[in-house]
Amino acid sequence: MSSLSFSATSPAILVVTHFPLGSFWASPEMFLASWIWGMAIILCCVSWFLLGRRRRRQGEPPLENGFLPYLGCALKFGANPLAFLKEKQKKHGHIFTCHVAGKYIHFLTDPFSYHALMRQGKHLDWKKFHFATSAKAFGHGSIDPAEGNTTENFHQTFIRTLQGNALDALIEAMMENLQYVMLQSRAPKLQSNTWVTEGLYTFCCQVMFESGFLTLFGKEFNSNNDKNLSSKQETERAHILNALENFKEFDKIFPALVAGLPIHLFKSAHSAREKLGEALLHKNLLKRDNLSELVTLRMFLNDTLSTFDDMEKAKTHVAVLWASQANTIPATFWTLFYLLKSPEATKAATKEVQSVLESAEESISLDGKHISLNRKQLDNMPILDSIIKEAMRLSSASMTFRVAKEDFTLHLENDFYNIRKDDVVALYPQLLHFDPEIYADPLTFKYDRFLNEKGEEKTDFYRNGRKLKHYYMPFGTGIAKCPGRLFAVHEIKQFLALIFSYFEIELVDSNVKCPSLDQSRAGLGILQPSNDIDFRYRLKCL
Repeated sequence: MSSLSFSATSPAILVVTHFPLGSFWASPEMFLASWIWGMAIILCCVSWFLLGRRRRRQGEPPLENGFLPYLGCALKFGANPLAFLKEKQKKHGHIFTCHVAGKYIHFLTDPFSYHALMRQGKHLDWKKFHFATSAKAFGHGSIDPAEGNTTENFHQTFIRTLQGNALDALIEAMMENLQYVMLQSRAPKLQSNTWVTEGLYTFCCQVMFESGFLTLFGKEFNSNNDKNLSSKQETERAHILNALENFKEFDKIFPALVAGLPIHLFKSAHSAREKLGEALLHKNLLKRDNLSELVTLRMFLNDTLSTFDDMEKAKTHVAVLWASQANTIPATFWTLFYLLKSPEATKAATKEVQSVLESAEESISLDGKHISLNRKQLDNMPILDSIIKEAMRLSSASMTFRVAKEDFTLHLENDFYNIRKDDVVALYPQLLHFDPEIYADPLTFKYDRFLNEKGEEKTDFYRNGRKLKHYYMPFGTGIAKCPGRLFAVHEIKQFLALIFSYFEIELVDSNVKCPSLDQSRAGLGILQPSNDIDFRYRLKCL
């Protein structure tokens, strides 16, 4: 789960709109006017090139301005961020500056210097950029307390309601809702011994969204004493699946919103966001049972500490919904896909799940009695942990951002560099995750890569013979590390445990190639697959 503060999800893409040029008959006057405008544009570009381009000062990192006014290096960076950064790293070394869409970003690529960024809280701000991005993308007022709209500390709210004792309640609710969605909500598709064929990403998307929505935002029905329960459950599911379609429509253009384009350019996405907001108005949430502590506390703080209107309050809940789904869904897909492509990994994972269920004295049946696994039992699954980490290592493209509050000197392990006020210092962990000095054969899925010789969690990773403190960073790092990361991993573990307990499952084509990563979302966390993969499943004969 990515946090509302976008600690592990920062923008890397510019959206460029292409305008078609039509042919036309031009009078001499029109030709002259066009010539004048053309010359004016050329002069502006030349002026920018001569006067507007930043000049590298003494003590600053190497500078890449790019050749396009304002855009700078944005197009090359957006096309393939990893390849672009590797090229600049090879050219300039472990730190360099790129002009990207009006911002000067200092990329820090040496993992032994990452801690230097974390120590610069006096000079670097992680909140300003994230608060502005949230307001821009979701359409609520600024959530920066300094702006006066609210005094809520959002990051502390998320830590309080997504970690510690609050996490236990979320895990319990998610376990129940996953089984409801898999076995009851989708019951019409499940007939004994009959294979169901679907897209794997579509399946993960529907199951995780519906289960996660019920876990956070509760149910419209009371399952204990409702005479029309079945009908209300069908209505509820229809509403959630409609919310899913709106979520997907909005999520498609999310990179463009983070890049700064106004949502009004995307009519259907704008409409989808407004519909999500309407569904999450406080008056509608108050009609639901079993709201999570996260949502109930956020409602209370919205009502008591903010000056937001009703729709702005609802849009802060849309932000929570997006943060809970946008990275968890693709992470679930990649984990299950890699498992299905690796019989060895599937065998090891299934054995571990069976062992934990037996230790918990939980029996698998289809008679309505659900499996229950608590947090401690889920934490005792190092193989699943390793599989999830490896899948996320291969698919994450997050970015950690800090904004300079003032001119200051950034001290690294062996060097120091001058940073200007309002410049951005960034980490791009995919460079770390794909480094062959840290991960042998880094593009290959190895389910036990994060297990040591004892079959426990491996934490010893080295580069140039030195042990790394930072070697796995899909959730960001430091104070802005995603507060929902623990819940996200537990969600995926629960999903996998239930899949292997209740279903036979296989790829339609066992030789299918791994889909490529959708680079349009680079910088926003876990990348989606460029295409779906067909798989089939059926209930086990229990």
